[in-house]
Amino acid sequence: MRRLTTALALLVVVTAASCGDDVDSTTADPTTTTATTTSTTSTAPVTTDEPVTTAGDADPIVGCPSGPTFPLSALDDVPPVTDAEPGVEAAMQDFLANEEGSFWPQDDWRVLHETSERVLVVHVGDRSTAADTGLSFMTLEADGDEWRWAGASSGAECPLQFQLADGLGVVEWELDPAYPTPAPDDTVLHVLATERGCAGGQAMGDRLNEPVVLGDDSQVGITLSVVPLEGYQDCPGNPQTELEVDLGEPLGDRRIVDGREVGVELEDLLPPN
Repeated sequence: MRRLTTALALLVVVTAASCGDDVDSTTADPTTTTATTTSTTSTAPVTTDEPVTTAGDADPIVGCPSGPTFPLSALDDVPPVTDAEPGVEAAMQDFLANEEGSFWPQDDWRVLHETSERVLVVHVGDRSTAADTGLSFMTLEADGDEWRWAGASSGAECPLQFQLADGLGVVEWELDPAYPTPAPDDTVLHVLATERGCAGGQAMGDRLNEPVVLGDDSQVGITLSVVPLEGYQDCPGNPQTELEVDLGEPLGDRRIVDGREVGVELEDLLPPN
């Protein structure tokens, strides 16, 4: 079994420089929506007293870009579902036996994370076949003394990301092509930032938090976050924000990365079927 050891967990926390978004898997046929850039505005970052990342936690929360989240330590051991709490496997089989469940993998499920109230299981598709379904997830929840199926989701890949602190929304960014490629002597980077969540096409303005910059000898991680708008928001596409990110020191020959990225695929850390 390929396990994520404690040493790797510590390495990830030190070098990845930040966190990822928190998305629950409670729908049977999830889809991912990507906002389209419609305009460009400029604003200065603001400072927030709230923690922006959880990467420094002893056991940070990670997850897929559009999938479930779980503690990093959950990857130390991913046992078969037969080892789960009594009743979990039976609840899964009840779902898999119905018409909707027949479209999902029928066996080889493993427990990714388990609490007294919720169990998250995962299935790795067979890459050697044309019918490979990638990664699939299923959630079971405690209902009194019994367990019930609570949702399922699937996706081809899962590059792990650190979770943002509660109440913050993801901001994606890219280097601003209007400026030259960053040079080793540069201490400031110019980026274009886009709020990922639905915001009715509004600019982030003062909702955009100050960038978090963490680095080591090989890379510099930049994490951006936003305070989401309250209430329902439609998704016509969000405008980009021009932003200067102060590195505090010369870039050198280091890579520039999104600080939310752990830098490893979930599938590569799971045992084969």
